[in-house]
Amino acid sequence: MTRDKFFDYSAFTVPPVPDEPIVFAAIGLAHGHIYGMCHGLLRAGAVLGFVFDRDPALVERFLKEFPTAQAAASEEDILQDPAVRLIASADIPARRAPLGVRVMRAGKDFLSDKAPCTTLSQLEDIKATCAETGQKFITYFGESMDSESMTFIYDRLSRGMLGRVNSVIISAPHVLNAPSRPAWFFRREDTGGVLIDIGSHQVHQFLKLTGNTTASVTAARVANLRYPQYAEFDEVGDILLTGENGATGFLHISWDFPKGLGTWGDPRLIIEAEKGYIELRKNVNIGVDKTGEHVFLVTEDGTFHESVQGKIGSSFFHRVLWDVVHRTDTALPLAETLTTMELCIKAQNRALELCV
Repeated sequence: MTRDKFFDYSAFTVPPVPDEPIVFAAIGLAHGHIYGMCHGLLRAGAVLGFVFDRDPALVERFLKEFPTAQAAASEEDILQDPAVRLIASADIPARRAPLGVRVMRAGKDFLSDKAPCTTLSQLEDIKATCAETGQKFITYFGESMDSESMTFIYDRLSRGMLGRVNSVIISAPHVLNAPSRPAWFFRREDTGGVLIDIGSHQVHQFLKLTGNTTASVTAARVANLRYPQYAEFDEVGDILLTGENGATGFLHISWDFPKGLGTWGDPRLIIEAEKGYIELRKNVNIGVDKTGEHVFLVTEDGTFHESVQGKIGSSFFHRVLWDVVHRTDTALPLAETLTTMELCIKAQNRALELCV
């Protein structure tokens, strides 16, 4: 395969801005991801109408970033407004699924930050409510769906350019910066644990890269090595997965990466396929280049490297709006969310059993 054929960007298009303006609201501002989610929806052509959170300080901060939004007196005021069609939320993870159920029963679609639920019971509630109401429950797995290098590789693999994927290794260290984190961040009842929270990004990527619709958890572990003051905090975690097609995945997540990195983390992927070997360095090429979205490729024809940053763009939020209007599932099908979260929750539960 020639380099030019592999690094061809002509296939990437962004859906058009909807003809009809879609009014959305933000409910639940606990995690800073809500800012990226709202900016993404605005860039895609949506209109931000209202915002609500139990904490007035979070609303005040949000309005400084989005001054055209209106602060609602209650969640119910937003849910009863017929003009609002979509609710975006980055509430405390354990609150996201119950909010999504209320939103869908009010006749609106829901966009949740990862992780969208923390228990198998919540997962069943999401599935049942979607079936009952016909509304959309879409999850923002940002590391998976809002990364240009991931979008690029998903497309190349779906076209069969490198054949079957045999193995995926993901290392996803994040910068903790503990003093900046709210108290709920360190409580497992609120986050579900590290394999549910940021592990959900990695599990979703494994499924998409290997073309699996399900997998089994072969092994899982969590540990708190350096933070005894946070008894429920999972500092590190690992998941070993085996897909239904035999592909394997080793997923490692950790906190407190050195601040000298200069960004929020250093997620890297190694993908071994039939016809080639890929490494992705999403945020930075350490010691070489501070830009991100690097793709390294090895095939029978040689070795290649290119940053795809700025060459593809992100279509995720455009597709969310497209799905709201056309009732399609182009952004992220519900089945992907359900399978991803089932595996994450089972992995977290298995890991905790081993800790007892």
